[in-house]
This record gives sequence, structure tokens and C-alpha cells, in this order.
Amino acid sequence: MAKQKTNWRWVDWLYVFTIVSQLIYIGYYLEQMLTNPKDNGTLSFAVLQVVAGLVIATLPIIIERFMPYRFPEILYAVYLIFVYCSILLGTGLHFYSRLYYWDKFLHVLSAGLLAGLGYTVFNVLISKQGSYVKNPDIKVRTNLTFNLNYLI
Repeated sequence: MAKQKTNWRWVDWLYVFTIVSQLIYIGYYLEQMLTNPKDNGTLSFAVLQVVAGLVIATLPIIIERFMPYRFPEILYAVYLIFVYCSILLGTGLHFYSRLYYWDKFLHVLSAGLLAGLGYTVFNVLISKQGSYVKNPDIKVRTNLTFNLNYLI
């Protein structure tokens, strides 16, 4: 029986980069925890958050495996960049305390991610109805409503 060849998207390489970076961080700081046990409190919490980041970064793959849907590449890429920046860089490497506007940058990134998710949900719902909305105002209104519901 022939092996089925899987086609890798460019965003899959971004996923591999994110996972490998997090694994390197976990390995390095686990070694630091073993050699320097007095700092285990802060290090163990950061390592635990990066382990959670591994699970969070893998969620879209799990969803794609169980549903007949693939996320748009750009939405998946922004999601992975957000996970990488917030968990590994922000929490793990302490960018929140080192860079003054790091949290603001992540809020802007999450708004873009939420807008992309709103467009994706809208397009999936429209395609299931069999009609296509050509008016971009409806998409903008849906996106605005989606983001306003997030704020409330």
C-alpha cells in the first residue's frame, strides 16, 4: 500500500518553529531548575505556562482533524504568532516587563485575530446557506458586531 503524501502549508512550518522553540525553552529551563533549585518557584510557573502554550498552539490541528474544515492560512499564522508572542516571548522570556508596549501590541494582534475569526465564521455560515453576499458592508458590520461582543 502506498503512503499518502501530505502537503505541508507554509503555516505548518510556522507551527513547527513555534513548537520547537517552546520545547527548547522547556528543556533549557527544566535543566536550570534541576541545577539551581532556589529559583524553582518562578521558573516552574513559566515552564508550566509554556507547556500550556504547546497545547494551545496545537488546538487548531485538533479541530481540523475532527471537523471537515481547514482554517485559512493567514488566520492560522496570526494565531500561531499570537501564541508565540504572548506565551513564549511575553511570559517565558519576560517581554511584558522588559518592553513597555508589549501588552498593547498583543491587544492589537488579538483584535486582528478576532476580526479574522469573525470573517471566517461569517464565510462558513454564508457558504452553508448557499448564497454569497457581495456587499462588503455586511461583512464589516458582522465583524464590528463580533468585536463589540468581545469587548462587552
